[in-house]
Parts: sequence; C-alpha cells; structure tokens
Amino acid sequence: MSFFWLDPAGKLWTSDYSGTMKIRLSSDRPYLGNITYIPTGVHGRFYPAYVTGQVVIYDVLTQPDGLQDLVECKLSFQLGQLEYYEYINNFIRK
Repeated sequence: MSFFWLDPAGKLWTSDYSGTMKIRLSSDRPYLGNITYIPTGVHGRFYPAYVTGQVVIYDVLTQPDGLQDLVECKLSFQLGQLEYYEYINNFIRK
C-alpha cells in the first residue's frame, strides 16, 4: 500500500511522477557522482485505483526491550472504494 493513498472519503488513489525529472550524466565526475537530477517543471498526478478485494496492512514498532507491537488491519475494497475495515489482532481495542 506504499504506492497508494486512501483519502478521508475512503477512495483509493495512485500517483504517477513520470516526466517530472531529467537525468544528466557528467563524464568529468567520479562514477558515483556523475548523475544530476534536473526538474522539468511537470508535476505528478494522482489517478483513481479501481481495486477490488481485501488487503492486510500492518505496522510493527520495536520497543527498547526488543518486544514488538504489531498492528494488523484488514481493508476491503470494491472498485477503489473502502467498504469495510477491521483490526485483526488482539492488541487493538476498537
């Protein structure tokens, strides 16, 4: 889900940043430093993502003592619209 955005109304979006940067290669610099990125002035765009199905997302937080807090959530989409969600672990209270 890192390539998608879920807006407050529950609609799923995806982004496209193609054409926003140009790459210039310089032969006078060392190998790893010879790439320069130049903005083209074109802005990225968001498009609706018409996904149907279920997705499980999770977040893991490691505490200083080594224990991990795990949060899992199941999302159900119908044509890019969030229909239902629920937490599927015992660590979260609704």
